[in-house]
Amino acid sequence: MSSGTDLLQRITKASADLSKSERKVAEAILALPQQAARENIAQLAARAQVSEPTVFRFCKRFGAEGFPDFKLALSMALAAENTTPPSTLSRGDTVEDVAHKVIGNAVNALQGLQRQVDAPLLARCIDLISQARRLVVGAQGSSRLLAEFLRGRLIDIGLQCECYSDPAQLLPVAVSLRQGELLVAISSDGESRDMLEAAQLAADSGATVLALCPPKTALSDLSGLTLGPAGQDSAESGALSSETLEMTVLLEILLSGISLRRADSIKALSPRLRQARARLSLNRNAVSNEPVTPEPSLKANEPITAINWPY
Repeated sequence: MSSGTDLLQRITKASADLSKSERKVAEAILALPQQAARENIAQLAARAQVSEPTVFRFCKRFGAEGFPDFKLALSMALAAENTTPPSTLSRGDTVEDVAHKVIGNAVNALQGLQRQVDAPLLARCIDLISQARRLVVGAQGSSRLLAEFLRGRLIDIGLQCECYSDPAQLLPVAVSLRQGELLVAISSDGESRDMLEAAQLAADSGATVLALCPPKTALSDLSGLTLGPAGQDSAESGALSSETLEMTVLLEILLSGISLRRADSIKALSPRLRQARARLSLNRNAVSNEPVTPEPSLKANEPITAINWPY
């Protein structure tokens, strides 16, 4: 088998032509390629929920003599991309250490996301949002920030968008949705009871449900379309979780596509939005100039020390 560094890209492009079982193997490898390069055939088969012969056939499909040959090519592909394990923050780290670790983790997460990009799925999502007669975004907990970000950007594009986090408001709205209308359900774990109920109510009413959540979750199974990262969370590093970063980038991809899809209407709307923001800026209250007691300066080349800050 050739050691071409495009192995992961080849797997991504071939996913649509794979059997259902082989597609599970592809998803397991693309989600956690570094782990796949360390696993034996039994471990990968168990993680993908397929048989070992299925993994063997998958490897043969991509030109490998067997699983060891495939793992070697995968390891070389990862090395060529300079993919490294996530770095964990620790006591004694300097500002420079923290910057390098957080940026490195972000780069790794985005490289993984790039391998998982499903262009046909993104195209379908862009079209659904661009043409929805009514657009409702639902989210709870930490996902509310992503929901508000999406709502604000969609309004700038010229789409009427509602956003709800309180189940007492979200569930009646979900019931009121109809065919041609869209519920975007955002969930960090895809298991929120209230989001599941909202998605079910919207689907029963004939609306389309787009879930922004990890795949193979309860919300994903319930929704017509699912868009979300499949990687492991990197919260133990003390940095932005890989899921949050990848979801933000996925939203940016959607919003960029919607902006192009609705370019004509945005062009007409932009001058009025600028005028509204200018009026808002004039009405803002002045920032308070209340003095603040200074704390000892943080040195860039020294370990970060804790501040005895009163709560």
